[in-house]
Amino acid sequence: MGSRGLAFLILLVALVAVVPITSRAVNPTISNVTWTPWVPAHGEYVTVEADVSSPGGPPNVTASWCVLPPFTCIPFMMLDPEGDGRYTSAPIYAADEPFTGAHFNVSAVDPGNNLTFTPEIYVQFADTITVDATLTPAVAQPGESIGVIGSAIYQNNSSVPAKFTRVDFRILGTPSMWFTVTDGTGAFASNFDAPLAVESYILRITATNRTISGSEDRTLDVAIVSRPDLIVASGSLKVDPNSITAGQTVAISVGIQNRGTAAAGAFSVLITVSGPAGTGLNRSWLVPGLAVGGRENLSASWVATEGVWTVTILVDAAHQISEISESNNVGEQSFGVAGSPQQAPSVTLMVGVALLGIGVAAAAAFAYRRRTGGKKAP
Repeated sequence: MGSRGLAFLILLVALVAVVPITSRAVNPTISNVTWTPWVPAHGEYVTVEADVSSPGGPPNVTASWCVLPPFTCIPFMMLDPEGDGRYTSAPIYAADEPFTGAHFNVSAVDPGNNLTFTPEIYVQFADTITVDATLTPAVAQPGESIGVIGSAIYQNNSSVPAKFTRVDFRILGTPSMWFTVTDGTGAFASNFDAPLAVESYILRITATNRTISGSEDRTLDVAIVSRPDLIVASGSLKVDPNSITAGQTVAISVGIQNRGTAAAGAFSVLITVSGPAGTGLNRSWLVPGLAVGGRENLSASWVATEGVWTVTILVDAAHQISEISESNNVGEQSFGVAGSPQQAPSVTLMVGVALLGIGVAAAAAFAYRRRTGGKKAP
């Protein structure tokens, strides 16, 4: 190879080294994508952040926010004011109801149009937190240590736990108050001492994260000796049908439970239906007894009359049983009864009346003509 050929080869190698080849281009990389708050409430603002590395030069970074339903997308520019590769969006409005959530992804394109984007990320919107908890034991001696474990999830969505959320505990009617924080799965646990007074208490558990919260009540019975505790089972008092008209037969059903620590002997249950016009129904049952945790389902019927009525269930109406608490033996539910609809004349009756009228008119005309001899006026 001559000197001229060698010089050309050196120049070609230099050009290859200096001029980038498209196939060798390196796309931007996107990592550590976060959004705050993790579960926004309707009407809150969300900030999206991501780490972006772009060997091909300063990139344009965008967060595409798509609310559901419908799938409506809006792009939001993300900036790196600190110059540290951490890009942040402007505040993004999470949308009002009926939108249930949003999808978003982050994209980055460098000056050479090399593009990278993340998979879609789902964000749940929520307005409430659902709390569930268990007390152990549910019936305690005065001053006995009680454990409470539970979970907090956003809006009945088990896949979206209310993680790192404050949980407040309060024993109603006492000064006892304390709190804990859920873990990364939305679970929480705590311990407390039972009140010293023998009574039935309500432990109110409230989970709160910013403007989103939810509560659940749990009953705590404090007793020195084993005793029954008779109650109207939660949610068991039913009046059927939901829409009632005067003259209909109404079915009333209820469940009676023994949630105490000892069996109950025979006791009576009284049901009354009362309103402005007086008592519409007054009936009692004799329950032969209930074991610990046992339940007795009762039912009655009543022919409804117009007005607003209240059905009342009184457990242990004759005070035959010594219970842990005597303050939880009543259940009530109000309902309205509409008046009987006014029956309009049937079409057949109306046609019949019309035909009868025509017949009477024709008969009257015929009789008049006979009296006048059928003569026509001159």
